Amino acid sequence: MKSKSGIFVGTTLETTQWFVFLLASSVALPIVIGSIFNLDFNEVAGLMQRTFFAVGVTSFLQGVFGHRLPILEGPAGIWISIFAVMAYSGAESGKSYIETLQTLEAAMLWTGGFLLLFGVFKLAHRVLFVFTPLVTGSFLFLLTVQLSGTFLRGMLGIQQEVEAIHGWEALIAFITFFLVLGLSIFGKGWLKGYAVLLGIMFGWIIYVLTISDKGTVSSDVSVFQAPEWLAWGPPSFEWSVIPLAFITAVILLSNIVASVVAVSQSIEGKPSYTYSQVNRGSSFLGVTHAITAMYSAIANVPLASSSGFIDLTGQKKKQPFYMLPFY
Repeated sequence: MKSKSGIFVGTTLETTQWFVFLLASSVALPIVIGSIFNLDFNEVAGLMQRTFFAVGVTSFLQGVFGHRLPILEGPAGIWISIFAVMAYSGAESGKSYIETLQTLEAAMLWTGGFLLLFGVFKLAHRVLFVFTPLVTGSFLFLLTVQLSGTFLRGMLGIQQEVEAIHGWEALIAFITFFLVLGLSIFGKGWLKGYAVLLGIMFGWIIYVLTISDKGTVSSDVSVFQAPEWLAWGPPSFEWSVIPLAFITAVILLSNIVASVVAVSQSIEGKPSYTYSQVNRGSSFLGVTHAITAMYSAIANVPLASSSGFIDLTGQKKKQPFYMLPFY
């Protein structure tokens, strides 16, 4: 029988592993958004801070009150796509990037409202018939194709103001990419599980040792700072985003089911979900969308990849997961 100190140390280590998984799952997408909207270093750092804060809070709320499973929340791929599309369409219509980001805050609030209504009125499970494997697979394929251009331009160093390839930066980016890809395919154990985090750490170390411009870091960056409320300004409500918000809310329902089924398989040995889980998950996904919007971050969704983490580490207990927001 383990002593209390042994249990505490074991739980702390398990929570630390969840924390590393959080970093690997959430650290890259704020950088992508920063590249799309031409945010400077401090703005990207603030977005990353708010994203981590939102991930911790929303994961805890879903785990305790929503679907009640140890499923990490993370920035939604569909929202990355929406951010990218609206950045380009906003620029074409003459909007500034800040104005577009304020519209996106409103879009996340509208989406959260629809998700909350779906859950409260027990409608969430009734729209799932729309999401056949063909529909879901087509969506994921198109999302990948759409985002590939953004990632490639970022890797090459091509921004809207700089129409040239930055050779050394591009080389580091591709080395990092192939390192992550290699670890994901050929790595074993923790090397495979933490491929993204290890790749990003390697890329940053090489960048800092070779070409990092220390002058880009502002002296205003402090060690501790509370997440900023409405960092992009107040939401800009436009009627045109309501249909987009409704469709996004419907699509996100399939994400809840996929995550619950995958994690229940890892924990209980069989895939399962109940309608009440889906409805509760929808309700609190709506709440967490509102939280994310008010903190000017990227809306989160339950990550089905949490099941892979559970299978890899064997961590099926909920207590280490619930401790995650306090890290």
